[in-house]
Formats: sequence, C-alpha cells, structure tokens
Amino acid sequence: DEVVGADEDNEDRGAAEPMRKRRKKEEDSKAKELVKPENEEAGGDSAEPEGDGADAGGSGEIRDAQIETNAEMLLNDNGAEPDAESDEDSTRENDDDDEGGGRESAEADFDKWNKLAGDTMESSQRLCEQLRLLLEPTMATKLRGDYRTGKRINMRRVIPYIASQFRKDKIWLRRTKPSKREYQVLLAIDDSESMAVCGELALNALATMTKAMTKLEVGQVGVVSFGEEVTTVHDLRSPFTDVAGAETVAQFKFDQKKTAIEDGIERIVGLFSEARNELGRASASGQKTEFRQLAFFISDGRFDSAMRESVQKMIRNAAQERMLIVLVIVQSPGQESIINTQQVKFIKGKVKMSSYLDDYPFPLYVILEDMESLPEVLSDALRQWFELLSSSE
Repeated sequence: DEVVGADEDNEDRGAAEPMRKRRKKEEDSKAKELVKPENEEAGGDSAEPEGDGADAGGSGEIRDAQIETNAEMLLNDNGAEPDAESDEDSTRENDDDDEGGGRESAEADFDKWNKLAGDTMESSQRLCEQLRLLLEPTMATKLRGDYRTGKRINMRRVIPYIASQFRKDKIWLRRTKPSKREYQVLLAIDDSESMAVCGELALNALATMTKAMTKLEVGQVGVVSFGEEVTTVHDLRSPFTDVAGAETVAQFKFDQKKTAIEDGIERIVGLFSEARNELGRASASGQKTEFRQLAFFISDGRFDSAMRESVQKMIRNAAQERMLIVLVIVQSPGQESIINTQQVKFIKGKVKMSSYLDDYPFPLYVILEDMESLPEVLSDALRQWFELLSSSE
C-alpha cells in the first residue's frame, strides 16, 4: 500500500509541473507585454536590462559633466587659464573704451573747429578779397611773349612771319606769365600761460587767416606753436583741410610756462629754408617761381626784454632772405593794452620808465582787439611791407 501511494504522489507531481511551467510562461509573457509599451515610449525596443544600462550610462555622463563643471569652477577660483581669458576680455573692453573716448574727443575738436569757422566766416571772406589784391601770382604757368625759341607757336604771328619773308621770327611762346600763387605761409601761435586770457581770440584769428588763405589758394600753409618748446603742429607740405584744422585747434592748451620767441623765429626760418629748397628744385625743373614767404606770429606781444637785440637781428636777417615776419598782438577787451604798458630801465644807476613798445624788436606789428578789424589791419601791414620790399629792390 505504501508503494502504491508513493507512485500516486509522483504521478500527481508530474502532472502539476507542466501546469506550473505554463503558468510561469503566461506570467512572463504578461510581464513582457507590460514592459514593451514602456520601452516604446522611451524610444527603443530594448529589454529591461538594456534600458537599465542606458540609464546607468546617462547618469554616468551627468556625473562626468558635473565633475568637469566643478573643475572649471575650481580653476576660476584658483586663477588659472580662465583668468587669462578674462584678462583678454577686459583688455578688449579697455581698448574699446579708449577708442570710444578718442572718437568723442575728435568729434568735440571737430565741433570746436566748425564753430570757429562759422563765427569767422564773414571776416575770412573779407580778408580773402583783401589778400587777392595784395598777393599777386608768383608762379608762371601761362604762355606769353614773342620769342625766337619756345614751346609753342603763336598762331597770330605766323602770317606776319611769312609776309616778312621769314624775317620776323619771334613766333614762339614760353611759360613766363604768372598765373598761380605759390606762397609759403606759417602761423606761429604763442601757447604760453599769458595767452590764456586771449587764447580764444588767437584761435579765431587762426581760423580766419587759414580759411581766407585756403580759399584764395595762396600755396602752402603751416602752423607752429611756441612756448617752452617749439612744435610744428601742421606741416607746410600737407593741405590745410577741416580735419587738419580740428587737429590743430586741439594742440593748443595755453599752459606753457615760458615764451621762447627766439626758438620760434629760428624754427620758422628753418622751415622756410627747407620749403625754398623744395621750390627751387621745382623751379629748376621748368616752372619759374618767385619766392614769397610770410610768417605771422600771434601772441600777446610780451617777451623777455633781454632778447630784444637778438630777436631784432634775426628778423633783419630773415628780411634779407625775403621772409616777412609780422606780429599780430591779440588782447581781450578787459586786458591791459600793451600800448599803456610801461617798462623799467636802469641807466647809470637811475630808474627810468619808458613805454614797452620802445625799441620793440618787431618792425611790423598790428594790435588786434576784435575780429571785425582783422582783415583791414592785416592787409594794411602787408601793403606796407610790399611797398618797402619794392622800394628796396
């Protein structure tokens, strides 16, 4: 009986095992069906283990990115490579700021020049007409004359030449008629502290004279500043445009401690000599030019009395080289006139008062108190000099 019972139990277990396997397969298939929609929503048909691996890889990448970010933050805190980049950025910002400040200052200088040119427009036009009568053409660029040789034939002389049996042979033209002005003009402006009161009037005179001469096309125009140091602000070889005018005005601060008038005259004579040599080479190439060189010193007229003899000698030597030097004395309405200024001299132990203009080193000077009188005053001075020059010749 026991053996039979054991066999029956084995048969029951054998019949129950296939049932368990089928149930397990059914449960596995249901579980797969539940997992499959979740994998499809995640973007893949992979099974749970593969999905778990992807999740693990993603979390690893996130951890690596966090480590790199923390490393960069540590480098920034410790002053490593990112600081160099920040220094470059700050340098670029500083350069941009400097460029912006330079543009603003250039615009301010240009506005200042335009204001000066607008305020002195009428005076510059009047001065231009006055100079047109005084400054005659000096460069021979037109053909004229009856010559036996030349560059071109005067067709008006051809028929008389043939009718005279070829005896009247002066039928040629040469470039001997002056038709173009070729002057060298230098404006020397006192940049010392004593000019601070009348500095605006000096800049107005500068704008008036440069505008008039540029409009008349007198030739070359340059600007020099003198004080403790002598500086060539605008070169003779460069054209004087509005941009050059703005740059020129920006150079004058009227803050130098001393007025070196001797150094200024010496620089003027040197620049004139260089310009004359250049024009001499142009004249040797075929263009006949009569040299006329004019220098206008714009100052308050107050110099060291010990320099008077040397300055007078330098001006006399310059006049022998056909260089005109005129002093334009500018003074504001509230300033003491140089005419009323007195100077002290010690003669044989005694004090003697005399006018400041006695033994003044400049033979030609004009006193300018307002811009309205500049054209007439300046033209009168030039007319006197040209009369002296023609009489000496």
